[in-house]
Amino acid sequence: MEHSLATAEVISKMAYRIWEEAGKPAGTGEADWLEAERLYCAQHHCEDDPTVVGVVQEASEESFPASDAPAWTGAAVTGTVNPIKIPERIPTMPKITVDGVCSVEVPLGKRLVLALTEDAGIDQLHACGGKARCTTCKVEFVDGEPDKMTVAERDVLAAKGLTGVRLSCQILCEHDMTVRATSRFEGSGRKDAGSPVATEIEPPAEWIDK
Repeated sequence: MEHSLATAEVISKMAYRIWEEAGKPAGTGEADWLEAERLYCAQHHCEDDPTVVGVVQEASEESFPASDAPAWTGAAVTGTVNPIKIPERIPTMPKITVDGVCSVEVPLGKRLVLALTEDAGIDQLHACGGKARCTTCKVEFVDGEPDKMTVAERDVLAAKGLTGVRLSCQILCEHDMTVRATSRFEGSGRKDAGSPVATEIEPPAEWIDK
């Protein structure tokens, strides 16, 4: 499952929110995970995706200590379940605002480039198909810039000598964000906005501090 770790991380945050809003009851870890997986799949239409189905199946084989929050990191890869601390409330539908254009709520964990094109209706460029091989999907952050980035994003921005921008193809919608869409199809002279973009980050994400 080459990209199930990113999916597990999103489900982790959703499960924690469910547990937190229920008053942090003891012993509900597995039930909260199942509900988080159900919500994730309903949002992403992935009930039959083997990279999602099985994430909780693997977790259910482990024990959920009653004193632990229902959250884990790395279960899809290592088979271990670890409590993690989420410092603030995680919305199930983050709000993405395109400065001067619109605001939309999008599924938690959706790639920002897809949120811009599919939900906000922005003619965002993505020439390489969201694989961090170009910088046409770049955006400027007004608010809510993530403090993490992928190694692929870091490397391509450095190679192009770009600062003050981020690659929307390498960002997940995990909280409210406001961006400026400065790289758009209209007026670009290109024949199209770019190749189709996958639902999961490509190449498989290696996260580092920004």
